[in-house]
Amino acid sequence: MVIMLKKFLCIIKAAVLIAAFSWLASFCVMALCWILRIKGSYLNDYIKIMVYAFFISLCVFTALFLIYLLVENSKRRTIMRLLEEKGYCDEYYDMIAKRLEKGGRPKAVLKNALFYNDELLDGERYAEAADALDSVNVDTVNALGKISLSAAYLKTAAMSREKDKALKYYAILNDISDYMIDKKGIGSEIAYAKALYHFLIRDYDNAAQQSLKAIALSESKKLRVDARLIYALSLLKSGDKENAKKETLLVCREVFTKRQRENLISLMTAVEREYGI
Repeated sequence: MVIMLKKFLCIIKAAVLIAAFSWLASFCVMALCWILRIKGSYLNDYIKIMVYAFFISLCVFTALFLIYLLVENSKRRTIMRLLEEKGYCDEYYDMIAKRLEKGGRPKAVLKNALFYNDELLDGERYAEAADALDSVNVDTVNALGKISLSAAYLKTAAMSREKDKALKYYAILNDISDYMIDKKGIGSEIAYAKALYHFLIRDYDNAAQQSLKAIALSESKKLRVDARLIYALSLLKSGDKENAKKETLLVCREVFTKRQRENLISLMTAVEREYGI
């Protein structure tokens, strides 16, 4: 529901921008015609020119926007096809890295760095994943961005099994995220990173609790599924194999990335081992 709402808002935003640029273009055309006195001194004729120019501009800008969407969608499908065919290879990461190299506004740089970091973690390239986060200038991001960045650093350290680093980032995240810990979206990033930290130090009960919190607060399907996987594994590690089995059966219907499918197989094997299968 949240994802659909965000898409709807993006469509509305795009429509407003297209309409605004179309009006501006039509006004410029009318002004130029007025200066050149193409239609003499009759104001109504120039208003008609502006109306015609507006509809023509609207069609042109809409067509350009749709072409842009088609190109971006084609790039995305090419990247996903490469991942399915060759896995987490250098070519796949080179294509993603180009997003980060483009730079842009601080918000876009942070978003691309977090995405790149996430994909590198899925490919178990932990050192490169940390480097992706280092590319962000902390001074240029807002408070929410700093929390997301700290959560990503904690997640990276926990997944690479660097306990000292993980403890440091865990403390930092606690210091700056108290007021956002129960907020949808950002709260799930915090909870998931903490779940991984607790799992690393073998505190499986807290890992399960934080995973549940991440699931409840998530606005991202990928993060929600990742949290479900660590939740099921935490239950299994804490000795609750019945509920671990139930969660495994539930999450098997939701996995969709290559890494999630691989993690699911490992989880199912661990559950079967507990049942002596």
